[in-house]
Amino acid sequence: MTGRRSDAEVALGNSRRIFEELVAEFSDIPAYCRHLFYSLANSPDSQLRDATRALELGHKCVERTPRSTSPWAYLGVAQYRCSQWVAAIDSLERSMQLGPNGYYTFEWLFLAMAHWHLAAC
Repeated sequence: MTGRRSDAEVALGNSRRIFEELVAEFSDIPAYCRHLFYSLANSPDSQLRDATRALELGHKCVERTPRSTSPWAYLGVAQYRCSQWVAAIDSLERSMQLGPNGYYTFEWLFLAMAHWHLAAC
């Protein structure tokens, strides 16, 4: 590869390596887990995603803070990326139940897509 894509892949790899180290050393800081998760699950280039690692991280986030809304949303997205439609729906709905009433754009988007996949199967 040449040009910007190659540079972007190198930068993403470096970023992930740094966040993996931060998550390993400072597992009690949710922001590190969130940033790593987001890069693994939601890279604009699907070839650069690692849904399996994102799923593992999502489970760890939920184990650490089971009553917090964000980890359940992260887990739901990771489950969606791994084609676990029913589990994704359950996790995303759990996220919305735990959070305050408000806007759940992120959750609604993945919830709708998971329901669409279930209906298409």
